[in-house]
Amino acid sequence: MSCEPLVSGVTFNFGKSIFINSNYSYTINKEDWIQQFDSLQNIGCDLLFVIEGINQCMARTAVVDDDLLEFVFSECDKRNMEMIISTGHSSEWCNDYNVARETAFVSSSIEEIFRRYGSHPSFKGWYLPYELFIRRGKDINIISELFRSLVQLCKKKSPDLPVSISPFFMPDAPGNGKDFRNVEPSECVEFWSNLLSYSKIDILALQDNGGQHLSCFRNNDTKPFIDAFATACRNTKTRFWGNVEMGEFPVSSIADFKTRYGENGDVNDPHFSDDWRAVPIDQMARKLKLMSQFSERNISWGYNEFYRSTLAGVYKL
Repeated sequence: MSCEPLVSGVTFNFGKSIFINSNYSYTINKEDWIQQFDSLQNIGCDLLFVIEGINQCMARTAVVDDDLLEFVFSECDKRNMEMIISTGHSSEWCNDYNVARETAFVSSSIEEIFRRYGSHPSFKGWYLPYELFIRRGKDINIISELFRSLVQLCKKKSPDLPVSISPFFMPDAPGNGKDFRNVEPSECVEFWSNLLSYSKIDILALQDNGGQHLSCFRNNDTKPFIDAFATACRNTKTRFWGNVEMGEFPVSSIADFKTRYGENGDVNDPHFSDDWRAVPIDQMARKLKLMSQFSERNISWGYNEFYRSTLAGVYKL
């Protein structure tokens, strides 16, 4: 498979971020929003993939409109663009993995989202905002039940709209993945074939550089994992998309990372946010070409964090 264009959608975060002023989307005016939409369409993007901040966004006002999402949906309608939107999630989920409570929260969130925006032609799907690595033991059952329950909620509300996820992998063959255990690509095939078959997810959009986002990982490190996830999707008739990341943590090797940030360093530590950078354009092109050998369509995380228009006060970098 070779998808064209190489990238056709970008992720958007309307909530908290360590990379960008989280108030930015709420403070810019209509002219600047139109400029951003024009810029996206000029590079061939016709999809906004809202990954975070959906519940916060529905609860606050913005300069461009009292309801920012209503404005964004309406603008996408005019431009024949699409939106896939997060179902929302509770802040407590990662503390105790309570499936019943999380399902109840998301059920209410889905109801409100669809009531407010479901009539828009640009509303083209749902995203379950649980970035996932391989789980072990009882965690397999917990996440499987959550995904299955949420897919059923989405389908009950909108039977024809696909439900998507965007998991990651750790391309760290020596097993230096910090708090993540090293796995082989074959394990990814088995785990994801089982999970996708049980949960009935429609689209898997794979984060292409893993949970570490380290620049030292190159195509030869990531390709076996991309192939493994694509295989799992073929096994289960799940649509396989790429989520090709535009931001990275520049280090020359795992050893370099450990020297600079410690044995258990975390690239998502807010203290290290200034060390991130935009993926150099030549490497971005190579990443997109690699993913396009496997994917039906590519979206990209990091647009509004690293490549978005440089208006005053936007970037921390």
